[in-house]
Amino acid sequence: MQKIFSFLSLIIFLSISFGMKGQIDCSSANAIQCGSPLSIAINAGPGNDNFSYCGFQNEGKEAYYSFSPTITGNYFIQIEELGGISSGYEMRYAECLGANWNCLGIYSGSSTTDFIYLTTGNNYIFCLDLQASNDNFFGSINLSCPTPTPANDNCTSAQNISCGNNLLGTLNGATLDNAPNCLSQGNGSNGVWYSFTGNDSYVTLSTCGGQTQFDTQISVYSGECGNLNCVAANDDNPLCESNGTSSYISFNALAGVNYFIRVHANTQPNISYNFTLSCSCSALCNAPANDNCSGALSLGTISNASCSATTFGSTLCATPSNIHPECFSTFNTFADVWYTFSAVDSDVELVLNSSYNADIGVAIYKGTCDNPIPVSCFHNVSSEGGARIDGLSPGITYFLQFYSLQNASGNFNFCLSNPTCSTPILANISNITATDAFLQ
Repeated sequence: MQKIFSFLSLIIFLSISFGMKGQIDCSSANAIQCGSPLSIAINAGPGNDNFSYCGFQNEGKEAYYSFSPTITGNYFIQIEELGGISSGYEMRYAECLGANWNCLGIYSGSSTTDFIYLTTGNNYIFCLDLQASNDNFFGSINLSCPTPTPANDNCTSAQNISCGNNLLGTLNGATLDNAPNCLSQGNGSNGVWYSFTGNDSYVTLSTCGGQTQFDTQISVYSGECGNLNCVAANDDNPLCESNGTSSYISFNALAGVNYFIRVHANTQPNISYNFTLSCSCSALCNAPANDNCSGALSLGTISNASCSATTFGSTLCATPSNIHPECFSTFNTFADVWYTFSAVDSDVELVLNSSYNADIGVAIYKGTCDNPIPVSCFHNVSSEGGARIDGLSPGITYFLQFYSLQNASGNFNFCLSNPTCSTPILANISNITATDAFLQ
């Protein structure tokens, strides 16, 4: 009876200590200190907790480590594999005596987790759980010490940036922001801040330098730190020389207006989130009259069989609209101008030429500016010299949206024509013979 009781007690202890249900007890976990690697030795065999907290197979043995931070900040777990046979492992963490595990991810070999924000006064437990019961793992675990919070971590402590500056910055140690989201695809919550005093100039901000090796985002605001308003924003610019996920944005900075610039990441910050923020200025840039869909310039009805009139346009100084071309990544910021036309047939030929540094695309819509319905989209049409626009209906007004990346904006010219025979001609045929006929 004593042996049965002891066996049941062991099962209950393991279930309460490390299982899915009940409070998570850290008392039997190996204590770890930041900056001091600890050996890992996990032999093959079935685990005590086979519930998968990350959604993958999770049947191997577990190793548990406890930690009590003395500094609040961002920590990273680094795993070094030195031996063993492992198909992969799950990393998770929780607060001691808490009820829920948090997934850090599925890893294999030597790896580093994304940051974990830990606070003083709490005790935490980490678990490395092998995926298969015949796996074993030998190596070490190291918890990085927190990175100091950047001096410009908050809007109220924003670092000044001026025309011509190239400032080194980092998101390492940056804390959560409570800032308006100026991007449709995410607002990377950990950022650092800069301030710019408006001087009636066209300002370009960029993280495109070689120092930047992660997916940046730039958001520009006006107003006060407690009441910010979005002015401009960009996630990715594929023309950046360092990588296509760095950022590039231009806007008019008016005299007397203070602007706040937030650099943040589209992905969760890891241990090497350093960047260079560049600021350049030129004369104020006046947007074209047809900068918005509501101001589209009319081209009339396209009935000419060949190009008979050339229209000159430019995306220089144009601003982004909230109508995003279907063939253009939503992660990219574009400049666009608008035109309208109507067709007399089902297709129209577009011939387009652009300046050497401009890369122009075109999207076609029907409907209204408030409810545009995509018809066609041609990215980088300037490099093709034009496009054939099909699927049109006579008598309907269509919208032409010419667009480009802000650092690929420029002048262009184009013409539309209807090369097909849109109106049949009534013909009289007489004197028909085996070899000829008279057409009148």
